[in-house]
Amino acid sequence: MEREVTDRVESGAARIRAPREDAMSRSRFLTASVLLTLSLMLWQFAWAFSAPALRGPDEPMHVNSIMRLATTGTWPAPGEAMVTPNIITASRQAGLLQPEATDYRFEHRYLLHGSEYAGLTPDVGQAEVVPHAERTAFGAVPPHPPGATVIDQMTQHPPLYYALGAALTKACGLDRAPWDEAVLTLRMLSVFLLIPLTPCLIYTARRLGAPRPWALAAGLIPVAIPQVYHIGTMVTNDALATGAGALVMAALAKAGTERISWRTISLVGLSLGFALWSKGQILVFGLPLIVVFALRPEPWVTRLKAIIASGTMSLLIGWWWIANLVRYHTIQPAGYPAEINPNWDPSQADLGHFLSTAADSFNRSFWASYGWLEVTYHPLWLRTLLTIGLIALALIGTWRCAQPRTGLALGLTIIGLLALIFGQAWVGPYTGAGYVAGVQGRYAFPLLVALAVIVFAFRRRWQLVAFAVACLASGAIGLIELLRACYQSANWWMRPDLAEAQGVGMGTARLVMTLGTLGALAALAIVLASARFAPPYLTAPSIPSSGPARSGVSTAQ
Repeated sequence: MEREVTDRVESGAARIRAPREDAMSRSRFLTASVLLTLSLMLWQFAWAFSAPALRGPDEPMHVNSIMRLATTGTWPAPGEAMVTPNIITASRQAGLLQPEATDYRFEHRYLLHGSEYAGLTPDVGQAEVVPHAERTAFGAVPPHPPGATVIDQMTQHPPLYYALGAALTKACGLDRAPWDEAVLTLRMLSVFLLIPLTPCLIYTARRLGAPRPWALAAGLIPVAIPQVYHIGTMVTNDALATGAGALVMAALAKAGTERISWRTISLVGLSLGFALWSKGQILVFGLPLIVVFALRPEPWVTRLKAIIASGTMSLLIGWWWIANLVRYHTIQPAGYPAEINPNWDPSQADLGHFLSTAADSFNRSFWASYGWLEVTYHPLWLRTLLTIGLIALALIGTWRCAQPRTGLALGLTIIGLLALIFGQAWVGPYTGAGYVAGVQGRYAFPLLVALAVIVFAFRRRWQLVAFAVACLASGAIGLIELLRACYQSANWWMRPDLAEAQGVGMGTARLVMTLGTLGALAALAIVLASARFAPPYLTAPSIPSSGPARSGVSTAQ
């Protein structure tokens, strides 16, 4: 049970009273957290509804694997599954592929407005989208459909996300429904899989010592990064990875702020084991698992036992990767053959060129890169400043939070991820063929909860309010730019493009987008209303913990 902080703390020569963080009651805080989560779900529904069907990165392949698992129950070896021609047909009807296209190379697609490849291939405005009544169904998808020419690389991933989609497909008969209904329904599944993100950010901020109003503001962090909801609401296993990764981060935050016990060991092991069934990038959570337990102020034997027990539990639950080592002698086999460049000499590899290209690819696709990563509205200078600002706020917040060791341990996950994906891109496609691939900002989304430390960078109430408004403004601009890229205009109230793309009436489109807008405004209102319970100045964060407190700060049980 938390108690009010009444300790006097030193600030230079003056003595000041630490803020009474419990001015916002626990019940009011929990209610606000639930309402904030539900409000942001409405905002996510608007994002899911805004992008035309099959316009997410590799979305046709994700749909193909779901339909194959639902209709034939098969999960072929990596590189052996093929995309059914029915999905190619749907992609043409949706205005993604040109009429004679048989694959998804960019020169065969209609690109979004403002694409960096504009002029090389026709614009989406030239595509003829088939009316809803004429849209076909995906039907049954065998592993090797007759006439298939496109590889479905998704069998390189664990099948959990696709099994969930297959269960929904069977329950709703999506394989027999028009493709627009099937895709939109599967996108709703992705929205639900993102649910843990908001409460885990709030919880982690609290564990690190944030007063309740500050913790609620942490829930808005994903709103400020448009790519989070653009990618997370598509048909993609990134939705499961992001939601499951948030649960792991919250479990690590708890483990880092309590005495080691079988409860914290089990929470970390169970959550990480579950998350390992989403994507390979989750393996980087092994680093904070080790660091969090290793930094606890307890005997080394206890810490080693916790690391071994929790790590073993997670690997046994997420055994897919061990099975890969046995079957394919690699942790994650390639989903399709690597491109071969006969004119490339590995001696031409330039580390400086690689790092600049890879860093820009990661940066661009972290903030906003819509469609098949073809449109970004952030110029280079702006996304560079945003990234520098984000890093600076995270470092300041880590230093100021009540548990900097735990905050640092969570942040190390991002460093580990960058080392992993940059290393893979260098050793594989770059030195082998001279191109940079697989360096995408969305791979960091399972680690977003580590950014909860950002709220500690804001010491004054007005700064917290400004941060909340900036988050919503960034998200709103991001959605407007997505609508412009897809439909040339963000006027979803008057233009029929959005309704036609989703195969619904104008009334339904207006209702969905209106509810989404109201959800975003409600989320902001919740955080702003909670700010009235915040002290004017945050002087000394405190945290429920059985471990030692920072100097001058009381720890409450």
